[in-house]
Amino acid sequence: MSHQILKSDRFGYVGQPAWHGIGVEIPAGTTAEEGFRQIGLDWPTVLVPVEAVLPDGTRVAVPDRRAHLRADTRKVLGFVGPDYKSMENVDLAKFADAVGGADGGTLIETAGSLFGSKVVYALIKMPERICAVADDCMDLYLLCVNGHGGSRKFASYPTGVRVVCANTLRFSEKDAARGIAFQHTGDFDEKVKAARTMLGTAREEMAEFRKKVDSLVRTNLSAARTREFMEAAYDECFGKVDRLVVEADSADRLTEKRAATVEAWMANLDDERQRISGIRGTAWAAFNAVTQWIDHDSRPRTEKSSEARVASNLLGPAHDQKLSVLRLALATARG
Repeated sequence: MSHQILKSDRFGYVGQPAWHGIGVEIPAGTTAEEGFRQIGLDWPTVLVPVEAVLPDGTRVAVPDRRAHLRADTRKVLGFVGPDYKSMENVDLAKFADAVGGADGGTLIETAGSLFGSKVVYALIKMPERICAVADDCMDLYLLCVNGHGGSRKFASYPTGVRVVCANTLRFSEKDAARGIAFQHTGDFDEKVKAARTMLGTAREEMAEFRKKVDSLVRTNLSAARTREFMEAAYDECFGKVDRLVVEADSADRLTEKRAATVEAWMANLDDERQRISGIRGTAWAAFNAVTQWIDHDSRPRTEKSSEARVASNLLGPAHDQKLSVLRLALATARG
């Protein structure tokens, strides 16, 4: 059960259902606080004293530890120190609404609990979108996530990952460095202020990326220039074939692999995603033809490999390759 949505957990979504088929649909236009109540995430927690029971039945207080329980089920979520302050689920939802909803344009996208109620999150969809054209858009989200029982700090950060389970939560954490995290102490309003500042920076970054996308969309490439770009992209991602240092047989195999991969990228230009009106024949289409292969076709399509593919796309070598291809595409557009 890699999604880690256990029997006692809840999950809700707006629009597109998650891959695991679990959860309830939330009406569009719902705030995080409303969504938490509809899903059943509005349960409270309680901190209680801890006792040790000796072999003879004697009870001994443990003054430096408390048990953090889910109040409605009495499930133990963890053991914490005497200074620990819990953050209730409804408070997390209110925080998400206060930060993301500062301009009235942000609403809940997904929300849920994981690992048997130990982790709770809300994903807020931002109003800003990056659209190459009307039918080719990317979204920006704000994630607010909290761990009960001392399992993790509260964190809030912008991400492009639509979080629907433990795996996608883990993949979104590549963006955590752009956000804020804090212990369950301090002033609520000050934390909201800090989060809004962080979100403003993310919006500025998104605006800069939008300029890059616009530049690629405005750049038309001939078939010859497209092939030159893809050959250069292959060399950038996988290295050039140097016949002076590679044995002849190996060099021939590597050259054939290069040619076959470039042909696969060229073939991706006929995919409907690269034939959208306003995109066909542009540097943006060429860039996406390459990244489509990196995301979906560079490994065998087996169930076992699917999680590794997603991890690589978001965190590992595939992510780095796509950044290299983007830099090359921008250089081509300037050039």
